[in-house]
Amino acid sequence: MLKNPDVATAYRETLNDYLDNNIIEEIDKDKGKEGNIWYLPHRMVVRDDNSTTKFRIVFDGSAKYKGISLNEYLDAGPALQSDMVGVLLRFRLYSIA
Repeated sequence: MLKNPDVATAYRETLNDYLDNNIIEEIDKDKGKEGNIWYLPHRMVVRDDNSTTKFRIVFDGSAKYKGISLNEYLDAGPALQSDMVGVLLRFRLYSIA
């Protein structure tokens, strides 16, 4: 980002857009917030070969603080993909797939 001011400007604009849409919030470094909070580190991924999205901001939920990451506290939901055995068995039920 330091070498390319255009990328730094786009990064700043994206973060400002996140602020405007209440995806992220700015805090006062001196005051902080009370209670259980988590600061999610972020970085930029640049892909010059991609024509539609040259860069994107990536948040790291696996970053650990005092040995604990945010991902460790997420509840696992149900599996969204179909059971492959069931798919194959249903596929063979009829003569025409």
